[in-house]
Amino acid sequence: MHSVTRQRPNQQRPTGVVRLLQTAVIGGLCAACFGCGPQPTMLTGTVTLDGQPVEKAVVQFTPERRDARTAVALTDQAGRYSLPIAAVPFQVVISAQKVVGQKKDDANPAGPLIDVYADVLPARYADATRSNLRVEPIALQSTTVDFALTSAPPDAR
Repeated sequence: MHSVTRQRPNQQRPTGVVRLLQTAVIGGLCAACFGCGPQPTMLTGTVTLDGQPVEKAVVQFTPERRDARTAVALTDQAGRYSLPIAAVPFQVVISAQKVVGQKKDDANPAGPLIDVYADVLPARYADATRSNLRVEPIALQSTTVDFALTSAPPDAR
């Protein structure tokens, strides 16, 4: 009687890099499924200037933490905005422009007239170094933040 010994094919153990990748993938799946990052919420509100709605304002939310992303909303005709956003503190800058006229295009004088735009809001609201606008949405529930902007300088109020 002969004994037969089976040999397993060469199986390599995972290297450190492979283990690291496996851990990262599993960790990423856990974070996506179980919410290890910032919790999402819905942020809504209005943008007004001196009590009047600001149409087509660009509202930019820049996170004050590194584990969230910048978010941007555009207001409708009534100055309303709505967007899903992480529940972390954000600095806010708001800008809006309107068409104030038309002019000839310097690059194509024979072409059609082009629109000329002007800022609707005071520059302090669109400047990240001067804006004092902040929001901190509440996790897992809708948060409403209205921005009642004024055209008067801050020290004139």
